[in-house]
Amino acid sequence: MRKSLIGLLAATSLGLAACGGGGSGSEATPEVVEGGGNECTAGNTLTDGILTIGTGSPAYSPWVENDAPESGEGFEAAVAYAVAEQMGFAKENVTWVRTTFDEAIQPGAKNFDFNLQQYSITDERKQTVTFSDRTTRPTRPSSVTPIRRSRR
Repeated sequence: MRKSLIGLLAATSLGLAACGGGGSGSEATPEVVEGGGNECTAGNTLTDGILTIGTGSPAYSPWVENDAPESGEGFEAAVAYAVAEQMGFAKENVTWVRTTFDEAIQPGAKNFDFNLQQYSITDERKQTVTFSDRTTRPTRPSSVTPIRRSRR
């Protein structure tokens, strides 16, 4: 089964779209609050100064440790906080919401700025979801063989 992390691209796009030049420069820039985003994210999140990230319910290890994404432990939780930091959000200005599988991928309004969890990529889902590049290849198993050295 192919897995992908969605949202990473969406998070980057959120910031880049807000900073994409070409404007006349006459638009008013929303005020940036310390730790609450940057000039690229101001006015582009569900709640000004807060980055809302969606994740599964429950969220599984190793992606999120102990079903607690706010801890920052686990691959997805750590990536989420790293992305948030790059976007100018302090950890205390990041909130998490839980979504079901269907809620996260169905078209329409969302209760998160981006969603970070694993999904199989299908042609049908590509019609409504923007997937990031695949970060794992579970169909290609990997193993580690310990090296044993004998003492003679």
